[in-house]
Amino acid sequence: MATQLDEHVEDLAFTGERFMPEVAGQIAFEHLHRYHFAARFCTGKQVVDVACGEGYGSQILSGVADSVTGIDISAEAVAHAAGRYGSDRLRFVEASAALLPLEDDSVDVVVSFETIEHHDQHEEMLSEIRRVLRPGGLLVLSSPNKQYYSIDPGYSNPYHVKELFREELLALAGRYFGKVQVYSQRVVHGSLLVAEGKSAFSSILGTGPDTSESETGLNRPLYDLILASDAGLPEAQSSFYEMKVHGLDAATFYGVHLPERVSDGDRQVAALQARIDNFSNDELLRQLSIQHVALQNVGEQVKQLEGLLASSQQTLLTQFAGEGALRDELARLVAQHNQDREEVQRLQLAVTEQRLIGDQREREVQLLKESRSWRYTGWLRRITGSARRHL
Repeated sequence: MATQLDEHVEDLAFTGERFMPEVAGQIAFEHLHRYHFAARFCTGKQVVDVACGEGYGSQILSGVADSVTGIDISAEAVAHAAGRYGSDRLRFVEASAALLPLEDDSVDVVVSFETIEHHDQHEEMLSEIRRVLRPGGLLVLSSPNKQYYSIDPGYSNPYHVKELFREELLALAGRYFGKVQVYSQRVVHGSLLVAEGKSAFSSILGTGPDTSESETGLNRPLYDLILASDAGLPEAQSSFYEMKVHGLDAATFYGVHLPERVSDGDRQVAALQARIDNFSNDELLRQLSIQHVALQNVGEQVKQLEGLLASSQQTLLTQFAGEGALRDELARLVAQHNQDREEVQRLQLAVTEQRLIGDQREREVQLLKESRSWRYTGWLRRITGSARRHL
């Protein structure tokens, strides 16, 4: 019978290495399903849960087993599990999976889920499990399929040391046990068509933290589908249908991304609500008063900045106006300069023209003086000049 949980024991921190019962989503379906599946083989048996972690799984098994020993290498996990779940039928021991502190042939069932990939002492672990199991005892063990867990999605779990392909896991188990039956597991989101009769499988419904109900076939079927014929019917087969959501497998989308987004939103809402709850009415009024004063100060600063802006605008306008007058005066002076330059050029042309005329006349006079007529009439010029002096 399940024990009452000790609510005063603090939860372990969730690091991603070990599952916690408080965690929801895909990881919860995976871990809880395995333990409730294993419980069907533990009724009235002495059971060992290797790498029990927080202890929730050992608690599930103890609901039907005669006794359960949870073993974990973490002293913190063992102390937590013992304080929260420990009872006369459930104990927890600190030890390594490769060195179990148990007598030979002393237990009926060994359960170990998601353990073997966290170390590389695989042979030692299987050898120890084989040693402590009674003849005809049962091992229920799970391991991530390296092909689909890591290689295909390109994912690397930082807590995993040595993952196994299915063939490697079967070969390892085959070296220590004569018979091995393999099951496949993954979280699904889709539609199930389950055959009744010999081909049916069992459904497990979790009803509480450590309890479940099981029945043959699909529980609570919403629809019935039949095949009917006067001839022989095809072999009954179960069928599962799923489809991608936004390019992702449905289990990945609904089981990882959606719960994370919802969980983040819930945490933010809870944090805001906690902040609101921590304020009394007086505190709220005080905070509002502080904010009001702060807003008034900001308003004054805005007014000052607006005044500075207006003053700067006026200064710029004045400068622009002054620059306009200077530009007009400069344009006038440039025009006057151009006009004076044209006048100087005109005068220079006139002077040049007069100089050319003077030079021409000098040449004509010189030619006249050198002519015969100038020499022959010299006596006449002398007489004329003398007459002019006496008049």
